[in-house]
Amino acid sequence: MNEFELKVRKVSGLMDCFYPGLKALSRRERGKITVENPRNRRRLEGSVKLDGCLNGARWDYLVGYDGRAFFVEIHPVYTSEVSKVLGKLAWLKSWQAHTPFAEERRYFWVATEGVHILKHSREWRLLARKGLKVVSVLKLDREG
Repeated sequence: MNEFELKVRKVSGLMDCFYPGLKALSRRERGKITVENPRNRRRLEGSVKLDGCLNGARWDYLVGYDGRAFFVEIHPVYTSEVSKVLGKLAWLKSWQAHTPFAEERRYFWVATEGVHILKHSREWRLLARKGLKVVSVLKLDREG
């Protein structure tokens, strides 16, 4: 059992929600999170489908990679969705504060259908201020 899995199993409500690799993600979503260098795939420590295990305005996933935790929301990226996703992020940060992942600050909004927010817009700057990075594909070995 790796350190990420041990931390997950300490969290109330997540004890039975750990999956090896990216198996917590649906087949369709697995391509949205990658490890480009095949030698680094062994660093993938597991995944959790938060949305399926917890109550509230839930974030989608927690992924362990190379000793770090990544919080991932896979959702359409439109200006009209910013307030909804920021609401989920607020819930996540509140929940996270009472877990072994309290110090982790890697928040990603992964686009399902392309990124439809202008990079110099007020909304984009707001997302950045909140610590939320928007990407088309989360490349763990580049973000870690």
